[in-house]
Amino acid sequence: MFRASAEIFKQQGAEGPAAAEITQQLKLITNWVSMHNQLLEQLESQDYFGYEQFTRSNAYAGVLAQVLGLTIVDGAETLISFSGFQALDKELNIIKTRVLEMLIKILEYIFDRMNSDQKSAIPYIVKMNGLIPLLIKTCHQFATSATLHTMLLDENVKEFITQCLEILIILAGEQSYIDIFVKN
Repeated sequence: MFRASAEIFKQQGAEGPAAAEITQQLKLITNWVSMHNQLLEQLESQDYFGYEQFTRSNAYAGVLAQVLGLTIVDGAETLISFSGFQALDKELNIIKTRVLEMLIKILEYIFDRMNSDQKSAIPYIVKMNGLIPLLIKTCHQFATSATLHTMLLDENVKEFITQCLEILIILAGEQSYIDIFVKN
C-alpha cells in the first residue's frame, strides 16, 4: 500500500492527494512507534518487567524491520531516506530514528541480560544478520557523500546516523556478527 501511494506521490508531487494519504499513513506509523518507544522506556524503569515479550516476538521484530524498510525510492540500498521530497524524507527518517532507538534498547537488554541459550531463540539475533549490511552501507554512503557538510546541518539526519553507529558498536562487540562486519 505504501509503495503504490509513493508512486502516485511522485507523479502528483508534494501537493497532490497522494501526499495527504502518505502523510496520514506516516502519522499512524509515527504514533505507533512513539507509543511503543514510550512503553519500552516505561518497562525499563520497572526493572525490565515484560521486556521479554518484546524480545521473543518474531512478529514485533518483523514490524520493526518493515518500518526501517519504508522508502519512496525503489531499490534503495540504504536505510536513510533521500527521495527529494524533504517533508516526506524528514518524517521517514524521524520514524526510522525512533525505531533504531527501540532496537538499541532491545539489543542492550538481549546482550546485557540474557545468556547464550536464551539469545539463540531471539528473532532479533537473526534479523541483525540482514540489518548490519544495510547499516554499514547507510553509514558509508553518509560518510562519503559530497553533501556531507549539508547533511550534518540536519539534526534529524545526525540523530539517525548516531543511532546507526550506536547499533553497529553494540553488534561489533558480539562475536557472532564478526563475519558480517568483515564481509561488509
